[in-house]
Amino acid sequence: MRVDAADTGRDDYYGWSVAASADTMLVGMPFEFTGTTLTPGAAYLRRRQSGSWTQEAKLAAADGVSFDYFGEAVALDGDLAAVAAPSHQSGRGAVYLFQRQNGSWSQVAKLLASDPTPNASFGQALALNAGTLAVGAPGYNGGRGAVYVFVGAGGSWSQQQRIQSNDISANDRFGQAVALSGQTLLIGAPNKAGSVSAQGVAYLFGRSGSTWSQQARLARTSPQAGEGFGAAVALDLNLAAVGAPYAPAATGTAGGLVQSYLRTGSTWSPLAELRSAQGSASAQFGFALSLSGQRLLVGLAGDSFGEGILQGSLEAYLFESGVWGLNQRMVAADAETEAQLGYSVAQGADFAAAGAPGASRAGQVYVGAAYAFINRGTSTAVLPISGQPIRIGESYVVGAAVSSTEVIPTGTVNIRDDAGGNCTATLSNGAGTCTLLANAVGLRALSARYNGAPGIAESFATATVQVKPDLRISPASLPDGQIGAAYAQFFNSVATGATLPLSYSLASGSLPPGLSLGSNGSLSGTASSFGSFSFSVRLTDSSPVNLGGPFAETRAYALTIQPPFRTGLILVNDATSADRGQSVAYASLLDVVEAGAAAPSGSYVVTATRGAQVLSCSATVSAEGTQSCSITFPLLASVGDYVIAAQFNSTNADYGNSRDSGTHRLLAPADPAVQVQALDSTFLPGQTLRFRINISNGGPDSAFALQLQSSLDSALSSLVWTCSGSACPAPGGSGTPNLLISELAAGGQLSLELSGVVGANAPASITLAAQLNLQPEGFSRELDSGNNSASAGSLPLRLFADGFETPEP
Repeated sequence: MRVDAADTGRDDYYGWSVAASADTMLVGMPFEFTGTTLTPGAAYLRRRQSGSWTQEAKLAAADGVSFDYFGEAVALDGDLAAVAAPSHQSGRGAVYLFQRQNGSWSQVAKLLASDPTPNASFGQALALNAGTLAVGAPGYNGGRGAVYVFVGAGGSWSQQQRIQSNDISANDRFGQAVALSGQTLLIGAPNKAGSVSAQGVAYLFGRSGSTWSQQARLARTSPQAGEGFGAAVALDLNLAAVGAPYAPAATGTAGGLVQSYLRTGSTWSPLAELRSAQGSASAQFGFALSLSGQRLLVGLAGDSFGEGILQGSLEAYLFESGVWGLNQRMVAADAETEAQLGYSVAQGADFAAAGAPGASRAGQVYVGAAYAFINRGTSTAVLPISGQPIRIGESYVVGAAVSSTEVIPTGTVNIRDDAGGNCTATLSNGAGTCTLLANAVGLRALSARYNGAPGIAESFATATVQVKPDLRISPASLPDGQIGAAYAQFFNSVATGATLPLSYSLASGSLPPGLSLGSNGSLSGTASSFGSFSFSVRLTDSSPVNLGGPFAETRAYALTIQPPFRTGLILVNDATSADRGQSVAYASLLDVVEAGAAAPSGSYVVTATRGAQVLSCSATVSAEGTQSCSITFPLLASVGDYVIAAQFNSTNADYGNSRDSGTHRLLAPADPAVQVQALDSTFLPGQTLRFRINISNGGPDSAFALQLQSSLDSALSSLVWTCSGSACPAPGGSGTPNLLISELAAGGQLSLELSGVVGANAPASITLAAQLNLQPEGFSRELDSGNNSASAGSLPLRLFADGFETPEP
């Protein structure tokens, strides 16, 4: 969006400087004319409210005079604005501070250098942050330059220190650009000579208490003469950027570059050297810079494209995982020749601001303009991950939520772990999930990157997830033991991702007396007591603490120790079928395994189970051999497959119980029958022809899952059918009916009537055929399949000499 001032005119260069904070933009206009008279200059405060920019104030110096160039540099931090007039009093310079109170701005202070000198250009560059103001004076002392640091609040400010580099020399222009973040100050000296003339240098100063000292000197290893390294600087926490806008391109003379730096501890190290891939050869990439978090905004004031020249452009870069990536290239919607968009840049909470001081308006040249590119800030959070720790080799769901002002973010979030896994979550109502595979043991670091959307900024989040080895213990169950018999069983594990050695131990419960568990997983010994013993086994690996280890998993077991004599039970008829209302005898062979035992005694119990229905029978046991009892399946019992369980329950403690299982299919005997009638025995072309299908069940039980299939040997148009009877699956339909009747009770019936129109070319006859089938899943038994199909036909009327005659059947 272009943000103009209503009272600007020719040669005002509105947008020469810009600053931004939260929802407010400060635009400098140092060359304001009134008629043909140059005024001291002005600065405009614009505030974004409800999607539009309103002018909150026009700032002017209380004692400004012509050629002060008030507004050549501006800075903004919350409710405090700083506007420089570097040519004030023969170039000595001054900085004016304005405070916002209740939406109204007023001048609260005028700052001067402690040692003002002509042509020092005090105020050529400004940086304001949390009660500290850095003022560049690059013309100080023959162009050597200096930076003055002030501290204060409201209208009370005092100079803290005048700063110069350790290797200051004439014409360095130290202080041409300044950036401030916390206790760190970045200063550009773009005219500093080194291995070549005017290569430029940047300096980093740190504050301890109230004293600033030089921490680092930044210079390019292979500079070019006149490239102006340090003409623009930017700083935010541990990231720094220095522009060399006149560095030659591969072709042309001034493509420009930006060198970035990262602070680790107290050491600043160079990162990537950025160059524009799309800007022109004389784009002056790095003419202006702004850093906000991980986003770097670069001005290309000299960029030319299309048929014009010097339209200017902006490029935004994102720093992620130690790498800068081009995120967006921006040009003005009304890009015009010599506008020089990117001459100044700044970033607010939800927007990027850029000045285009050469822009024209309403036929007037060099009026200047400011542009705002909406980029609403977002906040990304990784949602809590359930089920931690995650076992290696398993997938887990990770989610992210993205919030922003004014809008609900759309788009995607890329989530990756530090072991190479990644997935993409698509947002719905600002949240989304995707699935990662746990492929490395340890405390895995997750990174989430919201990719942004038109007008919505990217954002990042981190989280951790604990991945553990696969220590699942096998076997799933333990075989029975017996008193007096040696017992040996080994526990094991696949142990994927585990660190050896592994160790087994008893986690809870008690082992049968006489058995012991070794650390190698051996369960062995001779049991001295019988019964069922419950306990848990723990497996522990040797993973180091930095992976989150050591890791352990447990598994519960129940181990049965049989008494001295064991029994075996074999169900003889383990796959039976019968109709409802019938009784089924279930016989089993009971055998005592060990020799020399007395006759067993106890009970023989058989249960038949289907869902919630349980039927049973029992018999007294007094000897080995065949045991039997009968279960009667009621007439209203649920048809289908039952699980049959037979068990011998001993009343003698010296005998173990035994069991066996089988299946039983309970059926419903039914006799479904079908009849077909031709309600119209003859037909003519164009006549409606009718048929009836009667379905009945003459069996003693319901017919379940009864399938009707019907067909006509000649087509009828407009064929429809209706159904009457309580078992109808539908009241009617079109075409020939092919229906599944879920249940037709004993003695039940239903009737379907079909009607259709005979075509112009009538066939020799029209026959309807119907077929009934009992579906297997219905568990009905067909008593008589001979009445499951039927057909009926209708014949055409024939014309004789004396009229119509019905043909013989």
